[in-house]
Amino acid sequence: CTTCREITQLTPALQLYHLFKQDTARFILRSAFGISSNCRESDSQIHVGPSQKGISNERTFTEISKPEKERELKEFALKVFDWNKTTNLVSKNSTLENIYHHIIDSAHLYPHIQNNSYIDVGSGAGFPGLVISILGNKDGCLLEPANKKASFLRHCLAHFGIQNTKVLQKRLEHLDLIKEDVLISRAFAEPKKIQNLAIKKMSGDQKILLMVSEQQAMREDKNDWKYIPTAASKILGKKTGFLEFNPPKK
Repeated sequence: CTTCREITQLTPALQLYHLFKQDTARFILRSAFGISSNCRESDSQIHVGPSQKGISNERTFTEISKPEKERELKEFALKVFDWNKTTNLVSKNSTLENIYHHIIDSAHLYPHIQNNSYIDVGSGAGFPGLVISILGNKDGCLLEPANKKASFLRHCLAHFGIQNTKVLQKRLEHLDLIKEDVLISRAFAEPKKIQNLAIKKMSGDQKILLMVSEQQAMREDKNDWKYIPTAASKILGKKTGFLEFNPPKK
């Protein structure tokens, strides 16, 4: 089959063809962890969250790289595509290729969360939260106020048999307290607004990770946020990453 190294040398369109032709989950997971096809387990250590020290990228990949992940990621992509015809989950003109992009983007958050609990604010079609749950971390909360989008998320959780991830049909500003270790979001609002809303509800022993473009990140205060570019930039041919913020302890 086409190797990960060979795929990364192709154009983005051809990469996606190979991704979802045969080695979908394996390549998405390897790209998420920044692992080349001949990488050894000891090659890389990363910081993964407030309650863990470090974990081998390769070991994590091995733990969650199972045949059913490929099937589930493909099924999820098709479900988003089909539901989007009648429900405004993502952009109206989104193609399967666009949806695969969202999955790859979302997968790159997994190493920064690992087994820590998370809340996905403005989950929408399940990017990134539902992808994180499919990959293996099911200790999550998908915060989505819209009825149709919340119904889609519940349908997917039931379909994939994910029991410990819940859907909460509320807005961030209506939450009393955020108990989860990590708040994640595809930046449904300006990062500063999300930050101001969230820190009032967090204890301080937590962190915020927002999926943003490099252009968005450049507009934020460097003293507050740390920008983390991801391997998705190389894979998808676009400059994307995360803004990380650790609220002060109270």
